[in-house]
Amino acid sequence: MWFLLLPILFYGLYAGMRGWLSTNLHASSSQTLTLYVAGLEELLSKYRVLPEIYAQHPTVRAMLEQPDDTDLRQRVNLLLQRYNTMSQAADTYVLDTNGLTLAASNWDQDVTFVGRNFNYRPYFLEAMSTGRGRFFALGTTSFQRGYYMSSAITNKKGATIGVMVVKVDVAAAETGWNAPDHEVIVTDRAGIVFLASRPTWLYNALGDPSSEALAELGQNRRYADKQIGRLPFEISTAAPPWQATFSPVPHDGPSYLAAHQDINDGEWQVWILANTSPILNTALAYAGTIILVITFGVVAFVSLIERRRGLLRALSVQQRARQVLENSSQELERQVEMRTADLKRTQNELVQAGKMAALGQMSVGINHELNQPLTAIRSYASNAGKLLDYGRLEEARENMSLISILSERMGDIILRLKIFARESSDERTPQILQTVINDTMRIVEPRLKKDRVKLNIDVPGPDIRVLVNNVRLEQVLVNLINNAIDALGPPDSNNPSSHQRRIDLIAIIDAKDAIVQVRDTGPGIPDDVISHLFEPFFTTKDVGLGLGLGLSISYGIIQEFGGELSAHNLPEGGAEFTFNIPLVQDEDASIARSNHDSAKQETA
Repeated sequence: MWFLLLPILFYGLYAGMRGWLSTNLHASSSQTLTLYVAGLEELLSKYRVLPEIYAQHPTVRAMLEQPDDTDLRQRVNLLLQRYNTMSQAADTYVLDTNGLTLAASNWDQDVTFVGRNFNYRPYFLEAMSTGRGRFFALGTTSFQRGYYMSSAITNKKGATIGVMVVKVDVAAAETGWNAPDHEVIVTDRAGIVFLASRPTWLYNALGDPSSEALAELGQNRRYADKQIGRLPFEISTAAPPWQATFSPVPHDGPSYLAAHQDINDGEWQVWILANTSPILNTALAYAGTIILVITFGVVAFVSLIERRRGLLRALSVQQRARQVLENSSQELERQVEMRTADLKRTQNELVQAGKMAALGQMSVGINHELNQPLTAIRSYASNAGKLLDYGRLEEARENMSLISILSERMGDIILRLKIFARESSDERTPQILQTVINDTMRIVEPRLKKDRVKLNIDVPGPDIRVLVNNVRLEQVLVNLINNAIDALGPPDSNNPSSHQRRIDLIAIIDAKDAIVQVRDTGPGIPDDVISHLFEPFFTTKDVGLGLGLGLSISYGIIQEFGGELSAHNLPEGGAEFTFNIPLVQDEDASIARSNHDSAKQETA
């Protein structure tokens, strides 16, 4: 029996929600309507005083007193054209006392008012009788809608000698009337729509116009030759706070709840038509949801009563099962504790293994990175001893200074290897590429002389700056040059000429990078080796002559700089290693300074 109450409850919920939504919709629509009205009034108020101001211009008065003076008329044409452009009005023109247009802002256009008579327009008749006129109409010449404001032009004796008219394009207000949930129309006293958010509603009346209204329209030609129809709605009184309901005829479109405000001294009515479909759909959805909830609640309650007996019978079974579950839960907790302990031990072992791997990586790096500076130090120390024996103190002092510089550089290398082992980022600062190459030459020069190898350096200019770590870039260059010397093999004692034992170090500059190439004249790289060059511990040297880490570390350094290291064979013979490093851009200078400060703190 309770199902028979559902339709009554549904209708009550639907009606209540619809009324509440309708009230809220009216509040928001009223605010929107106020904004539209304010926009129209602001548009009209900008132009109301212009006809009276223009009418006082002495040139305009002079033209009306001497209408046959073509020069005066042309001056007024240009004057009105300038005024019209400045005010952004649709048109501005002057009529004589017979309604004939003597001058107009559109004098030079194909469709001009000059020479046309508008003595039938109310704005002319009112200005002639009362001094000012206001009239909305569809232009009979331009066929554009406009609001005409007029003012009488008087001579020094106060007699009316003409009428100044300013036409305002009120249709521009329609551009903002494109909301999806409502429509906007503006009607005159006869209820005829002359502004609308839907163009198809223009020149249609809210109801059937009276014969007097139609006769007046024919006399003043307010809408020119337009046929006045009727809006496709049945308009009826709506429940408060709405003022009317617009029901579609035929019933194949949305209905609207309508409200309006009077403006322009009651001449116009601005209507807002709110689409009722959203509130009807929302009210239906709300009422339907409540009914569904009630229905499911009643069904669930009945089902709960029916299931109660079964639940009571199952209660004893559940009590027995609870004991079994408690026992299983205790066993599961014990297993979880055991596996957690195992996992913790495994994690500790992994941490210890990571520490050992880091120590191993550091020891290998120190052995490789310090080997070449130590060799240079031994060479400089040996040369210094010989120079002292010969009494060449200045040269010996220079060698000792170089040994000091190399020692400091070894300290920098050890520090950077420590940072690298901790997986911390290396400091990059703007460096002069030529200076880095010169420092590299100090390290590799003894071996170049020993192996009788000529090194050609080709750098475009001495002021090229790159964003790198200078010590690590030197390590890359030293490694590549030493590998190139190794590729050339030992010098031939029977042929001391070294013109074929040559290494070229070339720098090429493009938009963002410096591209560095190290070429040798050796036999090249075997095809089965070139794909493994940059793998750790891969080497083609004899046992004891290399660990196979040089190219791998160099590859990682260039990647940290944001570049890439590659190798290939040259067509004429020999191998070429190429890498690119970033040039210093304007913003890099500030970034580098910030990195430098951070590195100082980390080093401390």
